Amino acid sequence: MTYEKVLRSLEELVSIHQELIEISQKKTEHIKVGKVDELQDEILHERKLSLKLEQAEEKRQAVVEAWFSANDIQSDEMTITEMLANIVDEEKQIQLASVTTKLTEAITTLKRSEQLNRELLEQSMQFVQMSLQLLSPSIGEMNYGNEKQQDSRGHSVFDSRA
Repeated sequence: MTYEKVLRSLEELVSIHQELIEISQKKTEHIKVGKVDELQDEILHERKLSLKLEQAEEKRQAVVEAWFSANDIQSDEMTITEMLANIVDEEKQIQLASVTTKLTEAITTLKRSEQLNRELLEQSMQFVQMSLQLLSPSIGEMNYGNEKQQDSRGHSVFDSRA
């Protein structure tokens, strides 16, 4: 019974990570086309899922500890890896290893996607910063001081002698 709870908790973590991957990919598209409002909506949704992820992880830790306790296994590290080493049933080992691999792959994919988003945002910020620098005049280009004195002899642009 406890083994099934561990398996379900891992599957829930995989599911949440898959949702986070979808959000991350949507964020990438919004960043690329500059849809700030949609990006903010995705970030809000992502925060809600992050809270759900924290709760699911706490639940996973609790059911893993319960599994160790139910099987009278004393261990300093109550991890899935340690659990795999103590499962006798080969089918259960394969099943648990498979779900753990899916979770690891989902986490890796999410990290890559978020790294891409971070890089895209940094590039966008650099572009905005460069654009602002081009639009704002430097102090040396302003017409204050003695650098560009107008001709004070009173000559007009037009030649009135003609």
